[in-house]
Amino acid sequence: MKRNFGKFRQQVLAEKRFTKYLLYAAGEIVLVVIGILIALQINTWNDLRNLEQEERHFTEKVASDLRLDRERLAQVIETQTGKLEATRLLLANLGNPAQKGIAPDSVFYSLLEEFPTFYPRAGAYQAARSGNKISNYRNEAFLDALSALYDTYYARLVYNGEALDSRNFKLQETYKRELRTHFLYLADPVYREQLQDDLDWLGGMIEFYLLRCHDTLQELDKLLEARNSA
Repeated sequence: MKRNFGKFRQQVLAEKRFTKYLLYAAGEIVLVVIGILIALQINTWNDLRNLEQEERHFTEKVASDLRLDRERLAQVIETQTGKLEATRLLLANLGNPAQKGIAPDSVFYSLLEEFPTFYPRAGAYQAARSGNKISNYRNEAFLDALSALYDTYYARLVYNGEALDSRNFKLQETYKRELRTHFLYLADPVYREQLQDDLDWLGGMIEFYLLRCHDTLQELDKLLEARNSA
């Protein structure tokens, strides 16, 4: 086609038919512009397809992280619920160690021996945010819910968990002799009163932390359900 235009241009120039030449020259320009527009459209389609693949990969990785988070959070809830029950049991029996056949020393040791709190897996989410890729994704409802989970529910739960960890570490230091010997000096009324205050405080913190855990678990389940139904 280009060769034909070239021959025709030479012909009309030779015949001094400038008007007809200008029409064909305009035709050449139009063809070039159309070609450029088609190329741009193809690039746009490719960019959109790449973005869709990238977003799909991102949501799959995030969903995998969330499923693991849910398993871990359920384990933490189970363990902390046991800790709360142990705290209440100790408080109910400090004045009468023989009541209900419990051994306060052993219960106290198990209470402080292990104290797991929750930390989320945020690798996929943080990587997308740090690269500013997440702003280009199109599933706004999912992204808004994801942002609320990580930036509000997770952040709040981690903060409360760190406060609980700090309290537990302090108790471990305060009662390191008891943890080493598996013995509580309950015959001393001053000692018993201090222990009761410490357990009251710890029980309140565990109870509040569990409320945060259940709120987060509910939000996590809603997000996973929305992801699975999408």
